[in-house]
Amino acid sequence: MSNVFNKKIKLFSTNFQGDFTPLSEAKIGEDYVVRRLRTSDENARRLISVGICPDAAITPLFAAPLGDPTAYAVAGAKIALARACARNIISMQTTRRGQIGQMTVKNIHCKCTANAACKICSMHDAPGAVHVRAKANSAKLTVALTGNPNSGKTTLFNRLTGKSLRTGNRAGVTVANFSAAAPANPDITVTDTPGVNALSPYSPEEKYTTDYLTKTPPDVIINVVDCTRPERSLYLTTQLLQTNRPVVVALTMADIAQKQNIAVNTEKLSQTLGVQCVTINRRDKAAADKLLTACRKAAEKWQNKKTDDSVLKNLPPLSDTGLAAATKRRAVATKITAVTFRRNTAETMSDKIDKVVVSRTLAFPIFAIVMWAIFFIATEGPCKTIADFISGTLTPQIQSAATNLLECANAPWLTSLISDGVIGGAMSVVGFLPQITVLAGLVSLLEESGYMARIAFITDLPLSAVGLCGQSAVCLTVGCGCSVPAVMAARTVKCEKLRRTTVSVVPYVPCSAKLAIIACVTSRIFDGNAFVALSLYAVCLAAVAVAASILNKTTDGNEASVEITELPDYRLPKLSVAGRQMLSAATGFLKKAGTTIVVTSVLLWGCRYFTPAFGKAVSEEDSICGVLGKIISPLFAPLGFDDGNCGYAYAVATIVGLSAKEAAVATLTVLGGGTLPAISPLGAYCWALYNLLTVPCIATVAASAAEQGRKNAAVAFVLQAGLAYVFTLIARTIGLAVSNIAR
Repeated sequence: MSNVFNKKIKLFSTNFQGDFTPLSEAKIGEDYVVRRLRTSDENARRLISVGICPDAAITPLFAAPLGDPTAYAVAGAKIALARACARNIISMQTTRRGQIGQMTVKNIHCKCTANAACKICSMHDAPGAVHVRAKANSAKLTVALTGNPNSGKTTLFNRLTGKSLRTGNRAGVTVANFSAAAPANPDITVTDTPGVNALSPYSPEEKYTTDYLTKTPPDVIINVVDCTRPERSLYLTTQLLQTNRPVVVALTMADIAQKQNIAVNTEKLSQTLGVQCVTINRRDKAAADKLLTACRKAAEKWQNKKTDDSVLKNLPPLSDTGLAAATKRRAVATKITAVTFRRNTAETMSDKIDKVVVSRTLAFPIFAIVMWAIFFIATEGPCKTIADFISGTLTPQIQSAATNLLECANAPWLTSLISDGVIGGAMSVVGFLPQITVLAGLVSLLEESGYMARIAFITDLPLSAVGLCGQSAVCLTVGCGCSVPAVMAARTVKCEKLRRTTVSVVPYVPCSAKLAIIACVTSRIFDGNAFVALSLYAVCLAAVAVAASILNKTTDGNEASVEITELPDYRLPKLSVAGRQMLSAATGFLKKAGTTIVVTSVLLWGCRYFTPAFGKAVSEEDSICGVLGKIISPLFAPLGFDDGNCGYAYAVATIVGLSAKEAAVATLTVLGGGTLPAISPLGAYCWALYNLLTVPCIATVAASAAEQGRKNAAVAFVLQAGLAYVFTLIARTIGLAVSNIAR
């Protein structure tokens, strides 16, 4: 066993120049050493978990285009801190990194039952604590994947189980546990847990993972360690080794680390930690089997373990959450990294890309171009051609074939039901499948590339002006795909007040379902004008800012939490991941089209075909839809829904859209007899805007209520309905004024 911890190990140099200075005033490109943290214990533990602790080396890399936040290199990772947070970190400038502080390692024995030295675990709890050994079943085994956010944990889960869980190059993708059996080893159940920096109840995901590992512990823990940032990852490792569960370390990103000239001594790392370490390489097809085999061996070894031969006996008790304990734990992680990893400090390709992508002059233009390109690709070109073919050619042919087939039944109502209700309603939204699928794939590529975190970085300051933060930008961008995972991803926002505000404003962002409304209006009314779509998105973003400002002033909560944005290295996006996301989006959309939308379309057909007395309607106005529409249409008349004397149709579609936004388009198609009911371009624009801004689908409402409570969710949605009405009314007023001037 290695004796590396039986001697003093020097960490950093004491050769300083200059006085103590807040980190917020540190010079870009200069090396500093953290000396003191002037913040609450909770925030200090949060900073220590990502590597910012006394005696830690830290280097300011670059500032956001607007000057705040600033990106720092610390513990082998790149993180962003707001100036307000960096102001409370006292540092000293150093000319060279070398040795600050010393630490003598002592063997610490915990006292378990009968006041005897613990012979079976390294968990140093209070005297009298009873530690129960994990009882692994040779036939069945439960394995939990645990690691830092963005460490490749979910990707490894997919590789082990053959599943296709949502992955992304950002924190907070996995927001709940997912379990599945390994195909090659069906007796082994693998569970993917939310990414955490430490086992401490600082954030919802950290509490979730901590409770899972302690209250319903697995037989074996697979600790996912990112080879490109080992010092950051090994802090969590030191805690997992004290959970009284066998641990296997999976070293991910090995191929990327090799390209960055980062070398890892796997044998020495295994010897130092006292556990088996397995390198996971994308090219090694047998790596998954090796990892599961290592888990089986670890469980068997743990059952037969008689002595604690771990060299990490110097760690403080796991129950000790004090700052001194956290600092000591960080020092241990640093030492392990120093003796098992060798890093080349040369500038990486990711660093070179950041000089352009987040530069003061190019950051926002690049962001605007990227977002414009995404929505242009999703609404124009081949996507529009396919959509036009489905709606203009394929749908009429299917309806005609169905009509001819049902003529022999001599039942006009049945023919109308199948042709107009079922086929017309379903195909009206299926026509937008290409746009929705492509948008999901493009958002996935954005996540995979690492650019999503840069969006949070460059938008942190402007968003903070309205009561949001950079992490909110990530949630808002994810909301372009679906609001439900975007609402759940808000768990990565540590401040409770900011988290609730983010959850409340995410539904203002047009999701893929709302894209059907945008595509419908732009393609059928404005001849595919992409700038109309962009203007709708712009108004929605303005509504986000207004709603966030109102909620920030009316929502209770502490704003003093530390918000840390990790900036992962850029990666070449995997087309396979984007393909899975596209398939998932298409499947979910078609499932809606085949269930919710079909049922809605049939009900609407019945309301359109029959009178309130259940007789056949002679005209549209005499039908149930016509009667109900006339009752509610005055409410929407000021918004221009009745510009074409078909206000009832657009009013009914708006109400139906509360179940699923795609159903609003299907409703208009059914009520319009296969086409949109007559309406002016301004009226169509206002209808689309109101439906984009108003209360979202039922699934999003449920997710929002679960995340922030029913009362807060109800207040947020009442505000949303009111703002939707006000914004639409303003848009109509401006549109009428412009048209009058044009005349």
